[in-house]
Amino acid sequence: MASDTYEILQEILKTGEVNRWNYPEYVRDVRPAKNPSSTKIIIAFENDDDFLETLGVEDDNDKYVWAKFAHQYEYDYYDSDRYTDDWDEGYVLDGLSEENLQKVDYILKIIEPQLTINVNDDGVRRQVAKVLVNKFPREADEITYEYGYENQQCIARAVKEELLSETKNPFLRFGIVEKDWGWRFETTVSILVNWYRTLKAEDEDIKGLLKRLIQRYQPNTNRGDWYELEYSVWCNDYDKDAFNYEAGKILDKLISDLKETMSENENYEDYLKMLDVVSDLGGFNRWIVIPKEDRRIRFLSIDSETNLLKFQITVKGGDYGKTETRSVKTLDDLYTTLNHPELFEHLKKTIQNIL
Repeated sequence: MASDTYEILQEILKTGEVNRWNYPEYVRDVRPAKNPSSTKIIIAFENDDDFLETLGVEDDNDKYVWAKFAHQYEYDYYDSDRYTDDWDEGYVLDGLSEENLQKVDYILKIIEPQLTINVNDDGVRRQVAKVLVNKFPREADEITYEYGYENQQCIARAVKEELLSETKNPFLRFGIVEKDWGWRFETTVSILVNWYRTLKAEDEDIKGLLKRLIQRYQPNTNRGDWYELEYSVWCNDYDKDAFNYEAGKILDKLISDLKETMSENENYEDYLKMLDVVSDLGGFNRWIVIPKEDRRIRFLSIDSETNLLKFQITVKGGDYGKTETRSVKTLDDLYTTLNHPELFEHLKKTIQNIL
């Protein structure tokens, strides 16, 4: 028995017109022409599942991916656990621009000067990330969110591009032209009637006809299996500039707040001077030989609130003898440890020449 769709197409061929209230399912509009066989038929899939099923995509997981990505202009899903792990591993810091890395270094100079950012060292990245999230959890979460947001947008674009590549204009070879991806298509009465007769599919509606066309003429076309796309696509247009713009604003605000807090600390200027001395001598966590003395020194840490500078010092003798852990709070005490201020100046100049 012929379907309503086929009978209406036959009516158009004979009379050149049809009452719009009689349009069958999937026919959105009929546009008459002088020659009835050239009458334009506008096909529309109001339900995504109907379109996908014409292409042989039946799996609910694939339909879920389509619904999630195909028509999204902005992807609003955010996997907080995934990107929290990325922060902990230092991957978020690895995405910072050179300018923003300098801001991180400035922050470290204030709160943890024995650390300096090195994105090429996985261990250092993780250590810096841990320090920052412990000291500034809100700001770390904000930067992580911006990183994750841009990454998710990139993933969404990549998934959508893959969906598009598999489903773009799928009926073109049959004379049915896509006007809006996955939704609206245009053809003529004569083309549809010809395919109905060729396939002996007069009992099918438009969806059934298109499905049979795909099954017969595109049996080996690979469509579907999209459920893992979100985790397997290559994201090649990550917007690093957008991420760094937002991250930069967060870091600028953090630095401003830190400066305001530190300005209230009467020991802050002395703290900076102490840092400069340590930096001039060679920095933290490395053994520094004191010229013309039987000593080596290694600076361990400094407290920005108390100015307490901790270090190890050895007296040369055999294998440099025993190591002592000491601490000082003032430059004078440090100079005394190094024997004389004059010796310190000599040491600084000598080490600068070595470095």
